[in-house]
Amino acid sequence: MLKLQDVRFSYQGTDVLRGIDIEVAGSEVVGIIGPNGAGKTTLLNLISGVIKPSTGDVLINSKASAEYPPSERARLVAVAPQTPPLPEWYKVIDLVLMGRNAHLKLYDWESKNDHEIALNAMHMTDTLQFADRAITTLSGGERQRIVIAMAIAQETPLILLDEPTANLDIAHQSKVLGIVADTQRKRQGSVIIAMHDLSLAAQYCDRLIMLAEGVVHADGSPVDVLKPEIISRAYDTEVIVMRHPTTGSPVVVGVRK
Repeated sequence: MLKLQDVRFSYQGTDVLRGIDIEVAGSEVVGIIGPNGAGKTTLLNLISGVIKPSTGDVLINSKASAEYPPSERARLVAVAPQTPPLPEWYKVIDLVLMGRNAHLKLYDWESKNDHEIALNAMHMTDTLQFADRAITTLSGGERQRIVIAMAIAQETPLILLDEPTANLDIAHQSKVLGIVADTQRKRQGSVIIAMHDLSLAAQYCDRLIMLAEGVVHADGSPVDVLKPEIISRAYDTEVIVMRHPTTGSPVVVGVRK
């Protein structure tokens, strides 16, 4: 479904990413991890077609992502940025319905089915109670859940999430990640999530890709990637890796210096 071949992206003469080779199949939840400045958001922007690689290819269904017309690309890839600019005068339900635009023809109005899909996405993200409220009345975490609801309502085979849990409390972190992962698996689609929280990424991702200094530092299952020696080299810090008492997934704890 998604393939990056020897991708490099440079900004003002400096390589942000280089030599990136990644393949993502259907029904896969992939976490993009790495220290600040490693290129996580840049990688998502390359996949979504917002920016083009300096060299190499980003292919979705064997076609370059940036070559898709915006309307066609919107039926393949949904994006939930970390802090997107939102139309403050919109009601929440109207914003979530924008996720259905990819499936509408020019001058079409949303159907009853579109409204049902949007309301269901809001129910899944625990935002249905905000339907008639203005965006201006919502907290940062509530806005983040609305953006994720819009991505779910878009019903695409690939969803890109950039730090989706950054503004969420612990209850909504687990709920939102679990819902997006389960929804895409049922659709036989994929999720790519850029995350800082290594332990949380290990709980919800089938696979982790660790970026460091613009290259793929490690790629594999959470157990294979989240090893003390791998993390220490990428983050230049000492850590302890334990196992979650319930799931058995890796839990990463920093060592106080």
